[in-house]
Amino acid sequence: MQKKTIAVNYIVTIWNLVSVYLFLPINVKLFGAEAFGVISYAATVQSVLALLDFGVSTALKREFAVESDRQDLKLLLRSIEWIAVMFLGALLAVVFFLSPFISPIIIQVERLPKELVSDSFVLMVASAIFQIFFTIYQGVLWGMGRINQANYLSFFLSLFKNGAVVLVVWSITASLTLFLGFQLVVTAIFAVVARRAIANEMGKWETPGTPKIDWGQLQTKVSFAGGVFLISLLAVVNAQMDKILLGAKLPLTEFSTYYIAFTLSQMPVILTSPMLNVFFPKLSKLYAEGNKHSLGEFTNMAALAAFFLAANILGVLVFANKNILMFWLENTVMVEKISELLPFLAIGGGLQSFTILPYLLSLAAKDAKTIIHIQVATAMLSIPVTLFFIDWWGAYGAASSWCLTNIAICPIYVFVVLNKRIGFGSYIVYVRNAMLILLPTLVIYWFVQKYPMLPHNLLTDLIAVMLSGLLSYGVTLAFVRDFSHQKILAFLKN
Repeated sequence: MQKKTIAVNYIVTIWNLVSVYLFLPINVKLFGAEAFGVISYAATVQSVLALLDFGVSTALKREFAVESDRQDLKLLLRSIEWIAVMFLGALLAVVFFLSPFISPIIIQVERLPKELVSDSFVLMVASAIFQIFFTIYQGVLWGMGRINQANYLSFFLSLFKNGAVVLVVWSITASLTLFLGFQLVVTAIFAVVARRAIANEMGKWETPGTPKIDWGQLQTKVSFAGGVFLISLLAVVNAQMDKILLGAKLPLTEFSTYYIAFTLSQMPVILTSPMLNVFFPKLSKLYAEGNKHSLGEFTNMAALAAFFLAANILGVLVFANKNILMFWLENTVMVEKISELLPFLAIGGGLQSFTILPYLLSLAAKDAKTIIHIQVATAMLSIPVTLFFIDWWGAYGAASSWCLTNIAICPIYVFVVLNKRIGFGSYIVYVRNAMLILLPTLVIYWFVQKYPMLPHNLLTDLIAVMLSGLLSYGVTLAFVRDFSHQKILAFLKN
């Protein structure tokens, strides 16, 4: 069952990934660089406002996975919904009235009408608010064990938001209002559908007459959810601050180029997260049982496949990106700029993918404090560095600061969490396996790309990528004792 769930999770995630990257160049051609910059900024707004779930989606995922009192769970969800409706509704009203004053400050336009940008800002905020509700409900479905159902909803939401919207805009008119308005309607519909799926399951649970907001339930969960909120807030500051600053300082045409490069750099995180997220309930149970030996074995086996996948994606992004980008975007100027930014951003994204499992382990232990301390340290380092680098070097400075911050922080992140939750020995195994997979893989990709005296085109680059992957697998098999596809598949079956 777990193997099937992981397979479904990967299919959905790959589609979500492909749908963004597949339709992105079409959107660039339909709207032009500046208008596409508004669409890119909408994605940044969604990431920033996602923290307004205050850690609720993660807290609910865990509570529904481990809590047995169904009445308490039902009261908890209802209480959170009412508070969210009041708070987010008030936020939307404020944005609606103040958008003409806010949007010119945070979005630098050259030719687009300011009224259009103001209206677009309202639509993107409204869409982000409904996305918060969908994310909360998705977390509940995960916690209830309805992982495949949550993934199917995510798949079709992505299909409509990224795919169907292109067909609508292409067949009617290339309008930002139409594009963002369609995404708003679709997101609202899927939030309602997800809530209905939860109601169908929870409707079987008997609950006597109760108030709409149960403050007692909220107080018992607020410390963990509050901790997760602080984690989310700091994560948004650390991950989105560069784009927020660039949006205010650079024209939308340059911002859109940086956004595309950053989106590509997150592929190691995007492709390793689905598998590792499926292991979260198991991590929670193993930690609750207090068996550190089993927890350490589970953690390191789960990490092996993630390391291998992330290392190979990183090799492609750093050493084999240019011809693939040209085939994808068909824009020489944009490709040149992206290919210069991507290696720095990709190194940061690759290192972040190595911290996913320690992050989940901390959440399984309900240890938000450790992650908050690390995120605060990250913010204290990244904010001044990013501000300084952007002032001097613009987008290149932002990419460099992102890379340097992750090089400094991610190894510390892994050490603190694994040493505290499992032990120093598990940390040594984790880092050893990561290095034994990452370093040879990057050397192989560099060597295959640079050494052969072949013409550099899309076909030869793809052949080089496949050859590099095979060589990487062989080297990893030789150096890492526990690594083999048989062992990993056996692990997934269990």
